Amino acid sequence: MKAYRIPDDFYVYTHTREGERKPFYVGMGSGVRAFHLTHNRSLEWERARNGSPVVVRILAHGLTLADARRLEDDTIALERARGTNLANKTLGFSIVLARHCRSAYNADIGGPRKKTCKPRLTE
Repeated sequence: MKAYRIPDDFYVYTHTREGERKPFYVGMGSGVRAFHLTHNRSLEWERARNGSPVVVRILAHGLTLADARRLEDDTIALERARGTNLANKTLGFSIVLARHCRSAYNADIGGPRKKTCKPRLTE
């Protein structure tokens, strides 16, 4: 049996509407994924794009799959903590939000909700 190795060529990117500073989407991928603006995009992504031209920014490249997932997650969490309205379906649950949103996150996955998630930036 032939062993396959996942290459270390993943990257993390953002999509921003032209003329705006805050991204509306954070993603990770390989190859030309970041530049596919009409293929396999969610309804939320299409609504957030609002017909505007999209600026693609590569935040980091040459990452392992695990590192790309972690950076994507952390970037989503950071942008949400800054108040950025993202089309991403995930919370971006990381250490930035963990202290403030654990109960809200648990409720989203079927656990008990004890308080409302109000993320804020931490040092």
